[in-house]
Amino acid sequence: MFEKYKSLSREVYVIALSKLVASMGAFIWPLFTLILTSKTNLDVGEISVYMTVMVFVNIAASITGGLLSDKIGRKIIIVIFELLGMLSYFMILFFPVGIATAVLLMAGMAFFGVAWPAHDALIANVTKTEERETAYGLGYMASNLGLVFGPAVGGFLIRDHFSTFIIIDVVTTFLGWLLLVTLVKEPNMTQEKENKLEEVTNKSVLQVVKERPVIIYYGLLLLVTSIIYGQIDFTLPLYFESLFDNFEQNFGFIFSLNGLVVVLFTPVITHVFTKLKSMTKILIGIILYMMSMLMYSQFSVLGFLLFSMFVFTIGEIFIQVGSAPVMSKLVPANMMARASSVIGIFYTIGHLIAINIPGYLLDNNYTFKFTWLVIVGVSLIGVLYLLWFSSAYKKTLNYIDDFEKNRK
Repeated sequence: MFEKYKSLSREVYVIALSKLVASMGAFIWPLFTLILTSKTNLDVGEISVYMTVMVFVNIAASITGGLLSDKIGRKIIIVIFELLGMLSYFMILFFPVGIATAVLLMAGMAFFGVAWPAHDALIANVTKTEERETAYGLGYMASNLGLVFGPAVGGFLIRDHFSTFIIIDVVTTFLGWLLLVTLVKEPNMTQEKENKLEEVTNKSVLQVVKERPVIIYYGLLLLVTSIIYGQIDFTLPLYFESLFDNFEQNFGFIFSLNGLVVVLFTPVITHVFTKLKSMTKILIGIILYMMSMLMYSQFSVLGFLLFSMFVFTIGEIFIQVGSAPVMSKLVPANMMARASSVIGIFYTIGHLIAINIPGYLLDNNYTFKFTWLVIVGVSLIGVLYLLWFSSAYKKTLNYIDDFEKNRK
């Protein structure tokens, strides 16, 4: 089961370790909605406005990061903008908790958003095409191993020890950043590629996308999965607030369960279902998402909510394992960061919809049960769209699934 992880390059291990260290203190982004809820006294509608603004800021950050990473280099963008992100978080300590906190949190997340396409491209550029799924899977597991501890601890600190909450996040992020910037070299983009779709090109992003429209249609599929996944960042914490007095601790715990399940089951699913095609894995994932949302609509007891999160997380693993390597096999190596930023826009728009649909429903006195059922309907749309997409682009998808056919 673990054999395939042994042959990866040193850079991949360092990137994974960096993600692990940073995620162990990752309190802010998993608990962003809870911070706004418990520390700023904003209502659901106001929180959705803040998060909507955050989405548009992230779109701009993603585009900027993609352009700069491909033009200047992956590593330098990570060095500069993650440092600015940490500084923004650190500045929170010098202001009273309130609106200034929300603004600085948004600024920090925007800076990290600029660095995100560079991270995504870095993994693709330091691996061979056939290693891509394993490398992304290792990074995904490392992040979630950190998240086993981070949100659970953060949930206990957020209410009464907010300064400690911020300091731990900044320190662990800095340690992860330090590992990456000192031990990972800037990748060589001119090196010959075995996958002809990854060959360096002088064409613009628009020209490549026009020649390969599958990129846009694939992005629309990820948009739908983002709408569903976004519910654990927005609707679920609000649902917990409505159910439990100590909702911060309970939600931190359930988020940690998410990380634990990822760590335990990603190697198993990657190994057992290695021969399944990418779209089949994503299809299984969306169906499991739908089942989880159905359970959230019916149950309010913590034990059932934990089981729902387990089902949700297994679906998340299938989607992550199926989707992560696809884009990296479709675009030229020197365009990977910009392609990641384009896909990031689809994710971000999906997250915007994920915030505003429940935000509108809950703010207009619709029940959580009805809101969860609406998301089930969105999941069903995702299933139907995936079936159409798989049929319409069957040849291309088979082409990138089968590495041997993808060699020059």
